[in-house]
Amino acid sequence: MGAGSSASRSAALKGVTICISSNSNNSNNSSINNSNSNNSNNSNNSNNKNNSNNNDNNDNSKHPGEDSPTAATAATAATAAAIAAATATAATTAAAATTATTAATTEAATTATAATAAAATKTTTAVNLYEATATTKTTTTAATTTTACEVYARGFELHRRVPAHMWCVTEADIDEFVKKAALAHAAGRIPNDTHPVTGKNNEAHDDPDFGPSIHMVVKYVVVPESQAAGGMSWALARHPDGLPVNIFMTHCWEEGIYEFHRKVKRYIHGGISARTNPETETDPRPATPHIWCCFLANPQCWPRQALKELLGQDPMKSPFAKALIAKNRAGELLAKCVWLVSNHATSIYNRLWCVLELKIAMDLGLPIVFSLSSASVKRGLSSAVRRRGDTPTSMPKLTRNPQQKMRLSFCRGCCWWLPSLSSRVAGQTWLQHLNGVDLGSYNVTDQLLLGFDGVQHAECSDPDDAKLIRDVVKGSEGQLDTLIERISFANTYAMLVHDKHEIEEKLGKAAIKTLLKGILVIESTCLP
Repeated sequence: MGAGSSASRSAALKGVTICISSNSNNSNNSSINNSNSNNSNNSNNSNNKNNSNNNDNNDNSKHPGEDSPTAATAATAATAAAIAAATATAATTAAAATTATTAATTEAATTATAATAAAATKTTTAVNLYEATATTKTTTTAATTTTACEVYARGFELHRRVPAHMWCVTEADIDEFVKKAALAHAAGRIPNDTHPVTGKNNEAHDDPDFGPSIHMVVKYVVVPESQAAGGMSWALARHPDGLPVNIFMTHCWEEGIYEFHRKVKRYIHGGISARTNPETETDPRPATPHIWCCFLANPQCWPRQALKELLGQDPMKSPFAKALIAKNRAGELLAKCVWLVSNHATSIYNRLWCVLELKIAMDLGLPIVFSLSSASVKRGLSSAVRRRGDTPTSMPKLTRNPQQKMRLSFCRGCCWWLPSLSSRVAGQTWLQHLNGVDLGSYNVTDQLLLGFDGVQHAECSDPDDAKLIRDVVKGSEGQLDTLIERISFANTYAMLVHDKHEIEEKLGKAAIKTLLKGILVIESTCLP
């Protein structure tokens, strides 16, 4: 039910009140009519009585055998005049009552029309994306009482009409959203609230490299602006007819908004697929990404119960799953790959929804893409060294699988050996470059495995959702753990392949082939 309906209801209620008032007037008029009627009757009775008395008097005064036609005619005329006067009075009163009722009805109709028009104008203004927020907030609400149903009416309609796989945004949409969030953050409108589960504050809240967590951005930016727009998601506010998905983003809300934005830009302009061989396979990323990202795709402003109903009782029929498994008319998957967005706070695979998304991607055979950026890893060089130290073998302690430790130790050693060798050929600059790549590569790997101890320990903020998702992934935990470790290893491998041509220039083609062959041998012999 929209704002217009509320105004109509309110106006209709006013009309009823007026109508009741009109009925009261009619009742009074009826009393007046009854009174007039009684007066008329009384007048008639009185006249009749007078006539009777007059007749009696006439009878007493007249001579026997004589009539008095003049007196009788006068009495009859008087009676007729009294009746006519009473009738005229009643007619005048009834006409006045009818006029009053008509005027009241006209006033009610005019009021209802005006209120409905005002509400329609208000709704149209609010649905004009998010640019009407200030206007909406200053709109007078005296004429209508807005209910939750009315706030979300437009959103309910859109999310019923537009399929879940079309709740997507573009790169430009994300740029604009982050700009809006940054302005709100700078103005102090995004507080550093405690985490809803851990009860801790975000230490990187004001760090320009990370910023407020998605939790806080959703609470203080997405929710209020979605309500103002009509109750739909950010994606459908931008694209009411939807955009068909071709990129599915898997991430968790622990990440900072600036961290999120930086990685999105890397994916679009410099990502690499964990399952793609750059020499023989094509890049799975579409030229124009239509990105399905949960906090922008789902209507975060809906009441909790409405959101639970949207997610449903079967995770495989949730909007997340529908976006991943959607196909075109030719039977081809619309999603071309899954973007894996790690963060500085925790492994995304500590979150059950991310585990579910990984399982679906695994079952569908979708490529998994992560970002690589030499510029970004150079920025992280000094902090990475301070955090992990110089020990080449410090990284594998983050894994619990002995075979994975061996693979990572081998790769780590190679990454530290190559710069040492190349520095003798190309000088210190090349050493710093490869150190940056190495540490940046492992920075992503660290994030993928940060605090991760198997998908069986993954959590969900909603206990009902947690139970439903665990039922879906039951029996696949081992496969998922292995896949997560393979992804972390593939990150290191892909980083080396990514810089293969530059390494070849320094070391020679034979050296790089030997190196990559050694990594592939370990991969093929160690994986279960």
